[in-house]
Amino acid sequence: MEATFTRWCSENFAPEGEIGREQIRVLLSRDRVEVDALLAQQQSLQQQQVRLEAQLAQAQQRHSEHQQQRPEQAQSEIEALKTAVDNEYEQIQQALTLIAAKLENHRQNVAKLAEQAEQLRQLQAELHTWATLNSALGDAQGKRLRNLVQSQTLAILLAYANQHLQTLSKRYRLTRIPGTLDIAIIDQDMADEQRSVNTLSGGESFLVSLALALGLASLSSNKVKIESLFIDEGFGTLDAQTLSVAMDALDNLQAQGRKVGVISHVAELTERVATQIKVVKRPGGYSQIRCE
Repeated sequence: MEATFTRWCSENFAPEGEIGREQIRVLLSRDRVEVDALLAQQQSLQQQQVRLEAQLAQAQQRHSEHQQQRPEQAQSEIEALKTAVDNEYEQIQQALTLIAAKLENHRQNVAKLAEQAEQLRQLQAELHTWATLNSALGDAQGKRLRNLVQSQTLAILLAYANQHLQTLSKRYRLTRIPGTLDIAIIDQDMADEQRSVNTLSGGESFLVSLALALGLASLSSNKVKIESLFIDEGFGTLDAQTLSVAMDALDNLQAQGRKVGVISHVAELTERVATQIKVVKRPGGYSQIRCE
């Protein structure tokens, strides 16, 4: 039996330990099909064992490597560090929230500042206007405004007077001396030389005065209608030609519907004045008024 078992083992497998006779008998009693199935199962189990041993070796190698790379801190230290990191993260989140609120507040302040800057620009423009008016008009006694108004009024008066003076005498033109309220004469026959009105002759002064009087009447007629104009003396200083020019100007005023009265002792005027009021001297220191 032992010889048979030895031959059977050589054909199938070699046992790892000693086998008793009873075990030999049991093995020899199994048929060939069953033995082949068991041998195939054994081979599969051996292969699976090899794989598992290889996997075990790899797991042991990884475990060894992991043990070598394990941090030096203990678990409690790591948990304490994690708690500290979590607290720091929470503080950072709170800081970020606060910064976001500040940024939003800054954005609103920038928008408000831009709006206020535009308001400031408008106010500065308005201030510039008022400052300009103040520099032109401002004065504790109102002198600057008064001078400005008088200067403008005089400029308008001279414009009207020059229109009438062109009819009376084309040689002269009136102008205002800059910075003052004084009047000067521009002599157009002397290359527009500007000189004082005191240099005019008596007849020229009368014509200039008459032009100013007519200009004043024109200026006043914008709001007040002036229908009458009385001229007292001055005609005696005129020569015949200038007297004729002055009377022509007065005739034009009368033709425009105005009443012109002339007070004078010049006899030549009687030929040009249709309606006359004469004062006749009577004896005893009396005088008589007569309308002709």
